[in-house]
Amino acid sequence: MIWVLGILCGLLAGFSLALLVQNRRLRGLSAPDAPSVAPGSPDARPHDPDYALFLQLEALLDGEQLYLDPTLDRERLCGLLGIEKNRMGRLIQVYSGCRNLPAYVNRKRVQYACRLMLQHPEWTLQAVAESSGIPSIATFNRVFRAALGLSPTAWLQRERLQGR
Repeated sequence: MIWVLGILCGLLAGFSLALLVQNRRLRGLSAPDAPSVAPGSPDARPHDPDYALFLQLEALLDGEQLYLDPTLDRERLCGLLGIEKNRMGRLIQVYSGCRNLPAYVNRKRVQYACRLMLQHPEWTLQAVAESSGIPSIATFNRVFRAALGLSPTAWLQRERLQGR
């Protein structure tokens, strides 16, 4: 079982950079840029095992869209990556710019929700929230406002005014 996980991690590492670049392109919404370490920046360390592990985490979350699962938790991610909880916390803080895993996952959910709202204007906010991995509309509004500084309705109105 451990060797299967090792092979999976190796495959994920190979695809992680491409997925990271694709993810950065998809983040091109009018949301504020998240302070994360970009490949090629002075803080990006290609030989840093923690950075490589963070890229694997990004690939796992984005490739499998695990952030859409409302039951996703630290234990599950740590098990998939084969790391300790404390190390996961450090990876998130150092390389994503978020204070913890829930904030990081919620940022991904909000980015996905923004794409859904633009692609499916006929959907209700409840449908967008549930499709984004946030089952409660109250939580969705709180998380959305924390991530972008606007309510989902205000963000969508602004996007429509800007012709997006």
